[in-house]
Amino acid sequence: MKLIRFLLGMLLGWVCVAQGSGWADCQPQNAGVVMATPLSSRLDRVGDVLQAVLERPLTWGPELTLPSGTLLLGKVTAVKQGDPKGGPPGAIRFKMTQARNPAFGVLAISAMPITEGGWLHQQDANTPVWQVSLSHSTRLLNDMVQRRLGTNQGVWASSLGIQQNVIPDVTTDEFIEWYHRSNVLVGAGDRIYLRFECP
Repeated sequence: MKLIRFLLGMLLGWVCVAQGSGWADCQPQNAGVVMATPLSSRLDRVGDVLQAVLERPLTWGPELTLPSGTLLLGKVTAVKQGDPKGGPPGAIRFKMTQARNPAFGVLAISAMPITEGGWLHQQDANTPVWQVSLSHSTRLLNDMVQRRLGTNQGVWASSLGIQQNVIPDVTTDEFIEWYHRSNVLVGAGDRIYLRFECP
């Protein structure tokens, strides 16, 4: 089985630094990552690509270490949009499937948020697990809003439930915060913790 895994890795161009008993000795563990792309249960869709950077070196076993700064790539796997009228809050799940670093090339991984079932909820913003900072992500989130809603400010107002003749300013943190009420929001530059499972 190990030989088959190694050959498949070579065929796909992966340089696997784990050999011999390295995989057998690995232990699942948690590690902090810094998001390079924002997460939004209101804007993201299943299949959207995400990137994050490993904060500190992660050692799975005697022959496998992911250095700090390793780029992680993954995709959104499930989204639940929140109900702004007091219904269920939003939630989002994602999975990281690749690690990239000059030290080892590209490595297949499996990592998800450490929250229950891998779901992130808005209330998680009040815990050390997830530190939201709107100022890091306003521009990126504005771009996402405009891709979903277009540039018609009347559509923006309607999406926020604004009935009066008010033109929302999409360039502000206040707009983003209001737009994401009852939904998950993680900014680019924010830290979350992932559970890395053995490959």
